[in-house]
Amino acid sequence: MEKTDCQQLNPRLLLPERIYVTVGRELNIWKDAIVLMPEGYTGVQINFFCDVGLNKKRGFRFKPEEPGEYTLTVTVDDVNGQNLETKKTIISAVPNCSGSGTKNLLFIGDSLFGGGQIAEEVRNLILKDGRFKPELIGSEGKHPVCHEGRGGYRFDHYATKGQRFFRFEVTGIKSPFNKPVYQHHGFKFYGVEHNITDGTGYISCVSDSPVATVENSGTLEKESGQGDSEISFHNYEITTFNPFWNDEKNCHDFQKYLADRKVSGNLDFVFIQLGNNDIWSKVDSASVKKIIQYAKDLLSQILSAKSGFPEAKIILGLPTAGGSQDGFGINYGASANVEQIKSKTRVLSEALVKTFDRGAFSKNVRLSPNILWIDRYYGYPRAETQVSDRETTLIEEHTNGGHPSLSGYQQMADAFYSTMRSFL
Repeated sequence: MEKTDCQQLNPRLLLPERIYVTVGRELNIWKDAIVLMPEGYTGVQINFFCDVGLNKKRGFRFKPEEPGEYTLTVTVDDVNGQNLETKKTIISAVPNCSGSGTKNLLFIGDSLFGGGQIAEEVRNLILKDGRFKPELIGSEGKHPVCHEGRGGYRFDHYATKGQRFFRFEVTGIKSPFNKPVYQHHGFKFYGVEHNITDGTGYISCVSDSPVATVENSGTLEKESGQGDSEISFHNYEITTFNPFWNDEKNCHDFQKYLADRKVSGNLDFVFIQLGNNDIWSKVDSASVKKIIQYAKDLLSQILSAKSGFPEAKIILGLPTAGGSQDGFGINYGASANVEQIKSKTRVLSEALVKTFDRGAFSKNVRLSPNILWIDRYYGYPRAETQVSDRETTLIEEHTNGGHPSLSGYQQMADAFYSTMRSFL
């Protein structure tokens, strides 16, 4: 019998061996994240089977009231009921009342950590449930919510000496971006990451000059690429190189990093959220292999007995797939395709699961499947807009494709927090 289109679809269910959820937190596994399929595709039926939780229209939901372990079976069938794929995972409900003393927490990531929303919510959850005091470490943010989240950063920026980024705070942005190159005071600045919602946010750039300088406020003039011809910025900051790099020894030194910040004790928990910027360039077997090697190098340095903390517990977040095409269109014009982004994110996520799940790399490393937790619709900024110039009917569309709304950040925090609690 000739196969139909839906029978030929490879769902590629994304499930780590175990998913942790803290007592009192709500776990959601969204259908449009667990299966790789085109937006709006209705040719498959996704079902969840478990002794606990709810099989809902948009996904699986479970809010545990007590610790326990449960098998979750996920099936994907075509419209004729023919099974395309079945996978199982363990839902592990962990206590929210374990731990003692003071724990040092370090958040390493890109712009998803850059605003401090996730770090702040993880701290709030710890304080709410109690048992230990969180001390957040970092040169970004403001006490008590400090972190090392930087827009545009990738695994290689933290796994090597790094690169210097210029972050310009802007308002009044009208046009989407596509590989823009700006001029300011005779220096070129290349746009690598744009976090803009409703015309306001920031632009992260790198310069081709090691001596590039910037005024506290001024104008970026577009030389090439897509974007506003002139962009006024009212503030900027330089995120320089790798905060964990010891220039004197020319290597990572997490022990010195803590000592420089007068932090006593060990590095207890490290949260990592990277990968979303890594997949913007070409993604094939060779490039994914390189990304994974950078990830392994970074984690090895954190756990190094010589300059790191061998007993540190690392929570590695899977990269998120973002919101809808509308949101990416607002941010990047016609240069970003959500299906390609989802596909490349899936390739990297699968490689991360293969490399780091089940303690394959280290018993001190566990995955936080943030891509499954965050609501790809309601977890991203939205606003009402006209259907078109000629049709005044208002519809709701995403206004940012890659950066969540507050509820989306909080869902990611729930995932990180639950995985952290599994170590206690």
